[in-house]
Amino acid sequence: MRTTGHTFSELLREPNKVVKDLADGDVVLRRRAAPDLRLSLVERDEERVNAYAMISRTFRNLAPHNSTALTQSLADEFPWISLLPESDLKEFMNEFTRAALLQLNLITFQR
Repeated sequence: MRTTGHTFSELLREPNKVVKDLADGDVVLRRRAAPDLRLSLVERDEERVNAYAMISRTFRNLAPHNSTALTQSLADEFPWISLLPESDLKEFMNEFTRAALLQLNLITFQR
């Protein structure tokens, strides 16, 4: 999926042109002296939430069955965890999984 950029002024002047670009992906609206905004189709956002849910549940379910695989997977993303003592590593894995599930619940709850 590609992301297209437009200025906020373009959205105000030519909304149909900007909305048309949503067919190809999200649209980032650049604003002067303010954070950018992202336009996305609700369907696309729901797909992202579902993907996050599957990933979070996979981590949660993998932990008790194969903690070595989970540790290796997390170490690919966070190489510094190899420096942690065993007890801290286990705590990190538990907290990471809990935080991912909690974040997912917050996203789902806000809908």
